[in-house]
Amino acid sequence: MIAHDPPPSRESRPGRFEHLSREECLELLESKQVGRVAYCEPRGPVVLPVNFTVRSQSVVFRTRAGSRLARFVNDAPASFQVDEIDAFLQAGWSVLVIGVAQWVTDTEDLSDLWWDQHQTQPWAEGERNAFVRIVPSSITGRRVHPS
Repeated sequence: MIAHDPPPSRESRPGRFEHLSREECLELLESKQVGRVAYCEPRGPVVLPVNFTVRSQSVVFRTRAGSRLARFVNDAPASFQVDEIDAFLQAGWSVLVIGVAQWVTDTEDLSDLWWDQHQTQPWAEGERNAFVRIVPSSITGRRVHPS
């Protein structure tokens, strides 16, 4: 009988990264309904999950007009991340949008968003009557392929 070395474990064979194009990032963003918005408050960075949609390469989500989120995101730096992870395969992808968050105030834009509000309908109960748009200065992403 010939002895064989056991196959290497998954931990010893890392996957490889692939940088995604802007077009791939937008396609992946559009495939999801929930992501995480990150912004800064005086007490420090905050990250919250939100339902969202993509409009004209910007991320749009709803919040309550008087919320902490609404107070700190108007004309302020913000980022947004969406991802998909497969822990078993140790594979997945992540897209990061960095830009400026702005309240949507244009009446035509608001009318379109209210008309198509099922796109940004929050899963949680409560009034979310303000729309926020993150206008990107960069959209980047990467995918990790299993080994």
